[in-house]
Amino acid sequence: MELRDYTDADIAFTERLETDPEVMKELGGAVEPSEVPAIHARRLGTVQGGDWWFVIEDGGDPVGVIGIWPHEIEGRHEHEVGWMVVPERQGERIASRALAKLLDRARAEGPFPVIHAFPGASNVPSNALCARAGFERVKSEEVTYKGAPFLCNQWTLRL
Repeated sequence: MELRDYTDADIAFTERLETDPEVMKELGGAVEPSEVPAIHARRLGTVQGGDWWFVIEDGGDPVGVIGIWPHEIEGRHEHEVGWMVVPERQGERIASRALAKLLDRARAEGPFPVIHAFPGASNVPSNALCARAGFERVKSEEVTYKGAPFLCNQWTLRL
């Protein structure tokens, strides 16, 4: 399993992930295909800059994405991490291995003193991944995500 830079050629893979109801069930549901170009542009860093996005590959095949991006938290400039894995490969610890590689790289190269994760409170696998990766659970909170209430857990990791 490897991480490679997210590129302009990854728009079709982004559409596959973002429009899949299973992948997006913990993230407010699948997006419309018309929303994919904006998501793709953010992952390329052409919208806000400072984003780190990678495609997770296994044997040369894309199986997920993982990234770190700027996020304002309580008036502070912080960074958030997130990941997605295609449904047929979930449960194989792909996200765990990808997160370990991403965190190693962030420690070596990134300007990220603290990284936050905000998995849905009901997303047992992602919350367990945060705990295994050494994140500390700060709190549960209801936020507005995609225009709807979303109960999430806030996790932090000091690099």
